[in-house]
Amino acid sequence: MCNDLKNDSAIYISIVIPSLNVAKYMEECLESVTGQTLKEIEILCIDAGSTDGTLQIIERYASEDPRIRLVESDKKSYGYQVNMGIREARGQYIGIVEPDDYIDKAMYQNLYSHTGNDFPDFIKGGYTEFAGLKGRKVYAKAGRSHLSDVFGKLLFFADAREKGILDINHIWSGIYRRDFFLEKNIRLNETAGASYQDISFSILVGLLADTGIYVNETNYFYRVDNENSSVKSSSKWRCVIDEYEYITKELIKREMYTSDTQKLVCLQKLVSYQWNALRLSEKEREKFLSAIQPELQDFSEEKALYADLTESQKESLERLKNRDALSDYLNKKQERSRHFCELFTRADQGERFVLVSAGYYGERMLLLQEMSEIKFIEDVADNNHKIQGKIWNGYSIISVSEAVQKHKNDTFIIANRNYSDKIQKQLENTGVSSDKIFAVNDILSLEEMLGLVLH
Repeated sequence: MCNDLKNDSAIYISIVIPSLNVAKYMEECLESVTGQTLKEIEILCIDAGSTDGTLQIIERYASEDPRIRLVESDKKSYGYQVNMGIREARGQYIGIVEPDDYIDKAMYQNLYSHTGNDFPDFIKGGYTEFAGLKGRKVYAKAGRSHLSDVFGKLLFFADAREKGILDINHIWSGIYRRDFFLEKNIRLNETAGASYQDISFSILVGLLADTGIYVNETNYFYRVDNENSSVKSSSKWRCVIDEYEYITKELIKREMYTSDTQKLVCLQKLVSYQWNALRLSEKEREKFLSAIQPELQDFSEEKALYADLTESQKESLERLKNRDALSDYLNKKQERSRHFCELFTRADQGERFVLVSAGYYGERMLLLQEMSEIKFIEDVADNNHKIQGKIWNGYSIISVSEAVQKHKNDTFIIANRNYSDKIQKQLENTGVSSDKIFAVNDILSLEEMLGLVLH
């Protein structure tokens, strides 16, 4: 099974699983964790008083595997439960697995293999979203292309704190050196329930860490169709605000709330606040937007922070400040959904399409095709000569000009954000009418795709 777990040095990773009434998913989660190829682990199940059979499932697994310890929490708080796990942990590193998710059997073996002789403060991988659809699972890998230049490199953050928060949230796809937590006294915010405590935790980890490694491995599977998940709840509109108040308080306490760290936190706040506004119901969104207006003064044009914003960040700021700008953005998202519904209708009626651009957006369109169970993409074309003739996801890539000649009556789907307008002009110049061009210049989440397919 493993080395003697009475000897703490024999435990490489302590895996914390905070649970509350997740019997529906608990067995799949525990099967994936107990089946790890890395045997030198301990599994800390921190349950907050489950009444649906979750406790009994944990107890059954614990009776069969001595590496499992059940710890009962007196508070129903994700942050409090994970903190209990951190205190109980004896491993060199700590990992977190949410009980409605599961992991690849080699996840912790792969992550631990990067510790080397340096033992960085954290090692973080990627994740794949998944959901159930008509009795099967569908998967969508989360994009992390912005990290391509640093994958696998040991990074030092003392003089570049921004590098520690290149990949925030999804705290469960990494491992963290236990002594780093103890030395820096890092804890999750102990607000009630599961209330986005990963936001403050991931930012504090990134700003307090001295070293870290981002790895191009995707071994964590994150469920997006759990209706009880906190991201589905509009009532928790204030929780994101609480997280940034907690970050500020912790940094001030540590005398680290400098102009540089304040800037980094504020830029992340802008991203989180827009995400929160978009997920809320209309009534709760109005409460949230009203509550954050004083904070948005930090981004006033006359202040230094505004000059550091990218155009995309300025657009996000405008949506948060201006109700009309946000309404326009939401209307465009609804219009996009209507266009996709129209595409499905046309595909169902036998119309066929050519996918232009063999990249990440193109992969999402192929996933949408798989989910719909209608094969509507006939060919894949790309302007990149280096990949023409190569096989990509089962398609032999052809040139755009060849695709136009071969598919005179078919519709072209442009799946490219950066060159969408250029490709559309290229198609129109070769005789393709605008009503035969469907542009996809914004990524669809797996949840959005589920909504379209089940519509």
